[in-house]
Amino acid sequence: MTEYAHPETLVSTEWLAAHLDDPQVRIIDVDRTPDAYTHGHIRGAVFWPAYDVLLNAERKVDLDPTVASALFARSGIGNDTTVVIYSATHSANGLGFWFMKLWRHRDVRLLNGSRQQWVAEGRPLVTERPAVTPARYAAPAPDLDILAVREQMIDAIDVAGHQIVDTRRMEEYSGAWFGSRPPVGAERAGRIPGSTHAHYEDALNADGTFKSADELRAFYAACGIVPGPQITTYCAGGWRAGHTWFVLTYLLGYPNVRNYQASWHEWGNRADTPIEAERRAGA
Repeated sequence: MTEYAHPETLVSTEWLAAHLDDPQVRIIDVDRTPDAYTHGHIRGAVFWPAYDVLLNAERKVDLDPTVASALFARSGIGNDTTVVIYSATHSANGLGFWFMKLWRHRDVRLLNGSRQQWVAEGRPLVTERPAVTPARYAAPAPDLDILAVREQMIDAIDVAGHQIVDTRRMEEYSGAWFGSRPPVGAERAGRIPGSTHAHYEDALNADGTFKSADELRAFYAACGIVPGPQITTYCAGGWRAGHTWFVLTYLLGYPNVRNYQASWHEWGNRADTPIEAERRAGA
């Protein structure tokens, strides 16, 4: 069985349980709302409400290093801290990991199976928020090689060797379903022309852990997604796309993978972006 390209980016529930009191480890719980965190979270975890701290009012990532530095510092993260990300929402894991790699953080990991696995094993949750000692953090310039923007996506359509991967549900890819949640809703439905469908959750086992490297490689190959000059993932807001970006980059080792983080929230709300299987709200 083939190993993951970067197995160190995943930690088990056993590993995390053994490092709850490690001062070099900071656990981050990231999600849309604090509901699950408030109900019960892993001891020591700091909560990041993604729409408030990772993205700006336009639902795009803020590329100001001082903003990222302040977030990390008040979360108790230094430049040398090992950060472990988990969530009640698997797609949020991908956004959190990708966000930290956008700022070139060296040691960031995902909890394999995330909150789902931790709870299934009967491991304890707490409701008390941790007392966090602020750290010092100096974020460098963002790694723009892992971020795609709209202009690049338009230029990439029909370019030989550039694979555009839609990680949403089939109903979204086909144009049959409109997102009902305001942050990811759009006036137009459909897909970016030439994009290939690969639902992000198909990378996971039923218990929320990642499938083996061999299973993952076979799945993406069956979708027509193989290592190449450029792969760009997208979804509604960069969450699911970030998850697939993580799988392709860190579990399979595919080169040149980017996340179009603004995704359909931007693309589907503009009048000047080309769409396949187009459907308009109210039609």
